[in-house]
Amino acid sequence: MRSALSLVAVLAASFVAFATPIERPTGPCVAEHCSEDLQNVIFKSDSIRAPITRPRGLSNAERLQRGMTLNPPVRRGTSTGVRRQAPSSFPALRRRGHLQLIRSDTDEPLGFISKRSLNRGQLQFESDPADAVVFNFRADDTSTVQRRLRGSSTIFRRLRITIENSNLTDPNILLGLVQGRDDATPDIGIGSFNYLYFAGVSPPGTAPRAKPTVIPNAFTDVTHIKRAVETDIWIVNLSTGLITAQWINTNGSKPKTKFFSQHGRLYAGGDFAAFSSKYGHKVVPFKFKIIEI
Repeated sequence: MRSALSLVAVLAASFVAFATPIERPTGPCVAEHCSEDLQNVIFKSDSIRAPITRPRGLSNAERLQRGMTLNPPVRRGTSTGVRRQAPSSFPALRRRGHLQLIRSDTDEPLGFISKRSLNRGQLQFESDPADAVVFNFRADDTSTVQRRLRGSSTIFRRLRITIENSNLTDPNILLGLVQGRDDATPDIGIGSFNYLYFAGVSPPGTAPRAKPTVIPNAFTDVTHIKRAVETDIWIVNLSTGLITAQWINTNGSKPKTKFFSQHGRLYAGGDFAAFSSKYGHKVVPFKFKIIEI
């Protein structure tokens, strides 16, 4: 037992030693966000501060209009028969682990999404694996998740990921992308500086293929700024362990969704250059990889 603990300690120390240091400017900050407190940020747009209500008792039609999942089915009658699903040729997905950030241009490890979020409203990353948050990846044969075989790879699309042990505000347990503070619209793409935060979203989240929807999330809980979100957007390649995302714009288009960091914060967007031009400080592109536990 002692030798096993020693090995874990050595591996953790090795990662910290080789991880790329988190880049934070030492002079005046020109990044999108510099404060350690989301409630005290200086807003650079006409974002409206307003409380957001949590939808309860909505009909299925109302939920579909908002891009949400349907209400659970109500069992009627006394029949106990269970309809059998046809066998699936794709495996169900059961994964539990951390999300490691790897620099896209050099493949250097940057760190892990931390269980210590920024002011309980926005996910961030740290170098120490001991501080990594635990995520759950699950898809059954009967789920709406799309599975596709590409060569020897099994790829799950429109996946839902839950957050297990973060200090984000309750009950925001779904990993989602949230419209940025300064975005006039939730659309991203080439030529636009618009960006998205990584944050927790309250169940039931948004349905697969849903357009951006204003529903309760951790960023809004902390800042009281209404922002649109999407949750069931994650893509997992079981062969490589890499995770990407597909954001849906308000017109239904599917822009290439890129991940990057600035000043130690996590973002997604469609144009690194436009974002960097808007906020000045260097951005670092990264990719996510599942580290199973």
